[in-house]
Formats: sequence, C-alpha cells, structure tokens
Amino acid sequence: MTGSNEPTRGSKRFLSLYFACANVYGRATKSLDGACYEGRCPKCGKTIAFPIGESGTGRRMFEVSCR
Repeated sequence: MTGSNEPTRGSKRFLSLYFACANVYGRATKSLDGACYEGRCPKCGKTIAFPIGESGTGRRMFEVSCR
C-alpha cells in the first residue's frame, strides 16, 4: 500500500453515478483530453460531463437524471 489517495498503476479514475431516471448505477470516466469526466445514461443514452478544475469538489458519487 502506498498510503496515498492516488490510484494504483493501471487503474482508471472514475466517478460513481446513480441514474435516478433509469434506477441504475454507472460510472463516468475521464475524457481522453483529461478536461472532464463523462458518463452516459443507460436508458436514453444522454451524455453528462463533469468538468475538472481547481475550484471543483472532492465528491466521487453523484445522482443524475435525464428528465
């Protein structure tokens, strides 16, 4: 164990999402350019983006809805 909050080598960073409209859990993964986390609703396919920035939050789980 490294004792750090950083992911171990080879792991992917993600946000946990609860899609209230579809009643399922999912993930938002980092975009290729590293500017945001992106997730897609499994019910309707709508994409949601969470920008990454200095004034952001430390939360790792969010509830979202496409309605």
